[in-house]
Order: sequence, then C-alpha cells, then structure tokens
Amino acid sequence: MFRLLLFLFPVMTLSQSLPQKLQAVLNAHFIPHEPGIALLVMDAGKVVLSKGYGMAYTRKPMAITPKTAFRMASVSKQFTAMAILLLEKEGRLRLSDPLSRYFPELPAWSQQVTIRHMITHTSGIIDGESLLTNEEGRMLPENPWVHNLLDTNYQHLRQIEDRDHLRLLQATDSTYFVPGSQFRYSNSAYCLLALIVEKTARTPFAAFLTERIFKPLGMKGAMAFQPPAPIPNRAFGYARDGSEKWYFNDQSQTSATLGDGGVYLSLNDYARWYSALLNDTLIPIKKVQETLFSVAGPQHRYGAGWFFDTEMWFHSGSTCGFSNFVIAMPASGKLVAWFSNRADDYAAFRKIQTLLIEEGFLKEAVWHWHEQTQ
Repeated sequence: MFRLLLFLFPVMTLSQSLPQKLQAVLNAHFIPHEPGIALLVMDAGKVVLSKGYGMAYTRKPMAITPKTAFRMASVSKQFTAMAILLLEKEGRLRLSDPLSRYFPELPAWSQQVTIRHMITHTSGIIDGESLLTNEEGRMLPENPWVHNLLDTNYQHLRQIEDRDHLRLLQATDSTYFVPGSQFRYSNSAYCLLALIVEKTARTPFAAFLTERIFKPLGMKGAMAFQPPAPIPNRAFGYARDGSEKWYFNDQSQTSATLGDGGVYLSLNDYARWYSALLNDTLIPIKKVQETLFSVAGPQHRYGAGWFFDTEMWFHSGSTCGFSNFVIAMPASGKLVAWFSNRADDYAAFRKIQTLLIEEGFLKEAVWHWHEQTQ
C-alpha cells in the first residue's frame, strides 16, 4: 500500500496543481477591469477548471463568469453539423444529397455539391462574403442592448443573414474547384447547411438548435443570435486601437449569419455539450468520427464542425470582438475551451497551451497546423 501511495502521489500533485498554474498564467495576463476570457478544462469528462477573468462589459460591473455567454463564431459550426447529423439519423436527409435537391434555383454547379462536401469544407463553393457590398443586408434592428445599454452607434450597420448567401451564390457560375477534390474553408457552405436544416425540419434554424440540442442537453444559456431579441448574460466584443486601448467592437456586417457562427453560449453550456458528445446523448460519437474521417487526407482534415489530427479535435472561432479556441480529446475525455471577448487575442491561449503540454495534459500543439489550414 505504501508503494502504491508513493506511485500515486506525483499524479495527485499534478492534478491538484494544474488549476493553480493555469490561474497564475491568466492572472498575469488579464487586468480585472478590461475585456477578458473564460477558460474550461475537463479531464476524463469531469471539470478541472471553469473560471472567468476580466469584464463582459467594461462600462458597467459585468464580470465574466462560467455563466457568461460568448459569441462562438466558427465554433458554432459544431452545432450546425450536429443538426444535419440528427436529421440524417432520422432518415430525413442524406449526406450524399446534392445541394440542388434543396435549392434548385442555384446554378448547375449545385448538382455536383453534396451535403458531405459542405460539412467537410470540400465543396469549393464561392465565398459569399467576397461578393458583398457595404449595402448588402438589412439594417440592424433597433434593440435596447445595442442602442441604449451600450450607447454606441450602429444605426447605419447592415447585416446579412444565411439566406443572403443563397441569393449571392445564385449569381455565380462555378465553384473554386471540382467538389470533393480539395479543401477550402467555407462559411457560405455552413450558412447553406443551416438553410437545409430549416427546409428539411420546417422550422427556423435557431428554433431547431434550441429544441433539439440546447434544451435536451440543459444548455440554459445557449441560443442563436436573432436581433432584436436580447441575449441574457452575454459578453460584448472589444478590439484594440492603434494605441492599444480597448474600444467597443461587438457587431459587423456578417455577425447575424447563424450556420457559420451565430451561436452564443457559456462555459457551463459547453461542458454539457462536450459531455453529451462523450456519452452519445444525441448521436453516437462514432458517427461524428465517421464524418470526420470520411474524406481524411493530408489537406482534408475537417468534418462535422471540427478540425482533427490524430487524437485531437479542435476549432477556433474569430469574429468581430471575439476570439475562441477549443481542443477536445474524446478518447480521454479531455477538453480545453477558451472563450474571449477580445478580437484576435490568442497570446494568452498559446501560453496556456504550452503549460498544458509541459504538464502532460496535451501531447502537442495544434495552433500552428490549424493556422495553415485556413
């Protein structure tokens, strides 16, 4: 028994000291009255650390907590993919279905693009954002959390929605490449996937996410962005100006699309989401893995809303005022989820990743490989 205790002691010390080391890094990086981050670490499916640092909104005392909802940006693609896989499970669509089946108004190239191509970023669909003008989209609706609470000027901001991508793509006559032959990250593809969910389920995409994913999993703070409806307990986005001062930077022309990046949720919500993946709550995790590896190759390491590399699944989410990164290792139940209301601010995340590698929690860094794929 004594030898066993000696053997276990270093493991127990590592487990107990890791949260303190993580907090030390974050305390050194973040100033309490500035925009900040929320960090979730799980091991064997259990929460090791769940903590917020900094402010969700800097003009009023709104501290970041595990209940603070952040805009997920491209981390949202996991939920769009899950919606598709749920409908496939029910036999209401097939991943081999051509895009033209759902939107015959699209040009002939849509006959060659399948749902599988779109969910794996191998569709070659032209980037709808490249076709935008400043006049595209609807005016941001009047709503209290933008115009009154924040006292900021969004009166002239126009925002596009998922359906605007469909409209813009009707004017294209080709894809970037033969569908299925290459990898190219596509926000437009995921916007179209959200529209396919709406058309198949005959319900708004935001409502589908709420009723089929968020509510069943107890993700009480999760919702899709639908202005002018407010998002309770949310963080607001910020960016630095040329003098390194923070300024409010919460919405952009593309902040209202849902399929590619419109989900808001908290650390508490994401912990429930990851636990559901591990426990096959919505669909078997093997099905997600099959989608991941269905087109795997040197440049095709994406599926179902995740990049993947050996044992790790991961994804970033960068948008106006927000920077997020998630690393998951389903085989061991490990997870690192980093949500920030700071634009393009990953310096502290890299330090956290380095610490987790030094402590043996992560085997390798994924950041540089991930940057090269986008």
